Amino acid sequence: MTADADLLEQYAALDTATVSDALDICGLPPGQGGLPPMWGRPRIAGFAATVELEPLNGDHAGAHILTDAIAQAGPENVMVIANGGRADVSCWGGIVSVGAAMRSIRGVVADGACRDTGQARELGFPVFARAQVPVTARGRLRQKSAAAPVRLGQVTVASRTPSCRTWRS
Repeated sequence: MTADADLLEQYAALDTATVSDALDICGLPPGQGGLPPMWGRPRIAGFAATVELEPLNGDHAGAHILTDAIAQAGPENVMVIANGGRADVSCWGGIVSVGAAMRSIRGVVADGACRDTGQARELGFPVFARAQVPVTARGRLRQKSAAAPVRLGQVTVASRTPSCRTWRS
C-alpha cells in the first residue's frame, strides 16, 4: 500500500464530526453540509479530482461532460463536481458512474443534482449530491474546467490527481 493510500484509509476511519472538529481547531472551514448520500450510508475519503460545470448557451457541448476528468482520475480520487447547487438538471448520472467505477474512483461529491442512483447503488459507487432529478445534462451543461480549484458553498476544493501531485491552497 502506498503512503497516500494508507493515509486515505486512516482518514476514512474517522467520523465526519471528528474531522469537522479538527478542521475548526486548525482554523479551516469545518466542511460543507447539505450533500447527503443518494443511496445507503457509504463512507469515502480520497484526493479531489475537480470539475466545474456551467450552463450550455447554444454551443455544441462536445464530448460527454466529465469523461476526460474521469479518465485522468484513479483509485485514490473522489470526483468533486461544482455545479452551483443546481437542482434542476443532473450533473452526475449512470454513464459517468460506470466510467468512474471502472477506474476504481472512490465516489463523487456533486454540488448539484444527480440521476440514475439505482445504477450507482448496483455498482456500489457512492454518490453524494444536493438532490436527485431525472433531467439530463445533455444540451444543458458543459464542462468549464477540470483539475482547477472549485467552490462548493463556502469551501474551495483543490484538485489532486495523478497528473497534479501537490496540494494547492
